[in-house]
This record gives sequence, structure tokens and C-alpha cells, in this order.
Amino acid sequence: MPAQPHGEILRQAVHQRAVNQKQLAQQLGISRSTLYEKYEADKLDLTFIERVGQFIRYDFSVHIPELAPPGTLPAVAEPLPTYRAATDSLEACQARLLLVHEQFAEKVRQYDELQEKYNALLAKQEKLRPTA
Repeated sequence: MPAQPHGEILRQAVHQRAVNQKQLAQQLGISRSTLYEKYEADKLDLTFIERVGQFIRYDFSVHIPELAPPGTLPAVAEPLPTYRAATDSLEACQARLLLVHEQFAEKVRQYDELQEKYNALLAKQEKLRPTA
């Protein structure tokens, strides 16, 4: 039995990558319930683990040495990047919102100016048209 069950290694990597379970199961051609069963397994087929690794872009050889190509040195595990919500303060968010609002207001002002110019050109064109 491995030091850490393959299924648990798989579950942790998938969770840390914030992968949608349904999409992963579909990509692998299995049901979600089968995927959850795989998470409970002590030992998994190495080809299956590699396929999961390709889909979630993760090198499982860091945790499962049998996956490393022959003659390579063991990989050093790096922390998986995880999704984190913005950690800006409320004041920073308010300042950003105010800036975006000001930019939007400027674009509206520019649009109104262009609309006035366009309407003036249309009116001028109407005056130049010969009447029948």
C-alpha cells in the first residue's frame, strides 16, 4: 500500500485546481459516481492518473514516483496554485468602483458630444437636399 492512497492524491490535486467534477468525469469518459469511487481507491491505474493529470495540468509524478520517466530525478513538490478571491480592502474596492464610474461617465459625455455632431450633420444635409 502506498504512503498516501492514489485516490486521495488525485482528490487533493483536483480540489486544489478547482476543477468541475462533472466536466472531469465527462472528459475521462466515466460517471461522476465512478470518479468519486476512484478518489477512495488505494491504488489506481497509472494511465488513468496520467490522463487526469493531462486534463487538470498537474504532474502527479511529484507524489507517485512510478509516473516519473526512467532515469529522472525525483521531482520536488511545489504548492499548487489555488484560486483566491481578491483581498483588497473595502476602501480599495470603493476607490476602483469610483474610478470605473468616472471613466464610464466620461465615455457617456463623449458619446453625447458625438451624437450632437452627428445630428447637426444630418440637419445640415437635410437643408442641402433639393426639394422636389
